[in-house]
Amino acid sequence: MKSIMKIANICISAPYIEGFSYQENILPKYLLMEGTEPVIIGSNILPKYSNLKKIKPGYYFDKGIKVIRVKSYKLTNEFIVSFGLYKQLKKEKPDVVFHHNLNSTSLLVCTIYRILHKNTVLFVDNHADYINRNQNKFWQLFYYKILVRLTANFSSLFVKKFYGVTPLRCDYLSNVYGINKDKIDFLPIGTDVAAADEIKETKTELRKKYNIPSESFVFISGGKMGKNKGTVKLINAIDEINRGSQSVVLLLFGAFNDSETHEVANKSKYTIFKGWCNHEESLSLLKLSDAAVWPVHHTTLIEDAISVNTPILIRKTRTTEHLVRKNGAFLHSEDYNELLKGLKYCMENYSSIVREKGCEEMREKLNYKSIARKIIDDSLLQSESKSNYSFAN
Repeated sequence: MKSIMKIANICISAPYIEGFSYQENILPKYLLMEGTEPVIIGSNILPKYSNLKKIKPGYYFDKGIKVIRVKSYKLTNEFIVSFGLYKQLKKEKPDVVFHHNLNSTSLLVCTIYRILHKNTVLFVDNHADYINRNQNKFWQLFYYKILVRLTANFSSLFVKKFYGVTPLRCDYLSNVYGINKDKIDFLPIGTDVAAADEIKETKTELRKKYNIPSESFVFISGGKMGKNKGTVKLINAIDEINRGSQSVVLLLFGAFNDSETHEVANKSKYTIFKGWCNHEESLSLLKLSDAAVWPVHHTTLIEDAISVNTPILIRKTRTTEHLVRKNGAFLHSEDYNELLKGLKYCMENYSSIVREKGCEEMREKLNYKSIARKIIDDSLLQSESKSNYSFAN
């Protein structure tokens, strides 16, 4: 009888935080649903924005998945040294090691484990790009272009595939880390369809629950909001649309990065602010809305909006170019007038966007079930074979 495939998710530089909805949280859930045995090995140090800053090393179970916390020392948010990772890998004996993000020490440990256990498959995904990386020039040279690049190139001899979670992050693997393009594949951030389907209330019921006007056209945006994210322009654009006798509401949730944005939001009588929300609340707010807008940067909330079939208006970049196909519209710049036109387009074409079923198609294309299935298939395929699951447009 064939044993169940065990997949160790290494979450040292890309942290696993209970209650959050990052890829590190959701992907193991779908791997479990697909019949594998996922194990999470993470740092006992968590980022500042989490409720817990430090967890005692050891193991516990979170929704049926074993979570192992190894003692770690953090030099920066990216450069984390862990202790006992190799020991845990030896103990768990995984068939597949999926290393979340590139981190010099933990990736080296996983590579050594792969060298000494030749039947183990090693995958690495990349969440870094030119936008979200540390912008310090010295750090870019020392950490990304020297330390991580050297580690990645050594590890690439034993890694089956490097995955970029956006097209830009695939580029980054090649251009910055020097990974051979033949070893790079696109594995996008997915849609948590299972969590979305647990929200049974209709749009009308949700609007009543959260005290949102039932007759208004509701735009929504959220996450870490600020002037550099285009939030001020968005608020001003909604105010301008309402001056034309429209009934439009802007629903914001999350946190403001700067006082100016917070002040502009407070002054706008057409803006409703809900604060920081958990995953279920975020999905509910996105579901009750008519269109979701992020004018500048990518956020995983975009995939959350797609998961509840809400049309999106986002800026087209190498990070987001795969996310709109008849399920909304792209912005091509940060220009205010273009944003204004984009908002009006969503209002005027809402019925046709919904009718064309583009939202449902994109939701299914990015379903985490398909992403989990691709990882499983890729681990079983010979090096020259191709998976049945492709996310290229």
